[in-house]
Amino acid sequence: MKKLRYDPCLFSFTCLMAAFIACSSSRAESSDTAGESLEQRRKSARMLNNEGVKDLALLDYAGAVSKLEAALALIPDYKIARANLGVAYNNRGLSLQKKPYEAITFFHHALYLDPQNDTTKANLEGIILKMGKKPDLFSDRVSLGNDAVLAGDFKGGVVEFRAALALKEDPKVRAKLEKTLSKIGSK
Repeated sequence: MKKLRYDPCLFSFTCLMAAFIACSSSRAESSDTAGESLEQRRKSARMLNNEGVKDLALLDYAGAVSKLEAALALIPDYKIARANLGVAYNNRGLSLQKKPYEAITFFHHALYLDPQNDTTKANLEGIILKMGKKPDLFSDRVSLGNDAVLAGDFKGGVVEFRAALALKEDPKVRAKLEKTLSKIGSK
């Protein structure tokens, strides 16, 4: 059984980068109203990101998720807040190791944000094993995707259908992935 793991280097690096970006000087304010509005949103997003990082350090994952999602609502392409949100979801999943059916949703959300994160992939695989399923079995990944979609967790469905398709190409699963992506509104 794979052991769930926490990547302190990723967390520390992400926290340091978030603090650096938040503390760096802001761009010169624009003289037009739209520019001032954008600059204010950026400032608010940086503040929310910093507060989210503080919550992460205090192991307040719900607070961190709330603040980091709010930062992304203000500035959707704020990469550091997005990375920090992935860390918050991953670490919340880790805190629920004894409740794998709850934890899996948080790992799904973390992987949806950062599909290449090897630490979160390993953590998800560990939780899948705890659920009595095999992460390298196509049918189990499809089943997990179907379960996620039925529960309204479309991001989880996307993660699982993509994992299934990485194991074996299948037109029916490809169609499920496309349908699930359309429910989220992004590809």
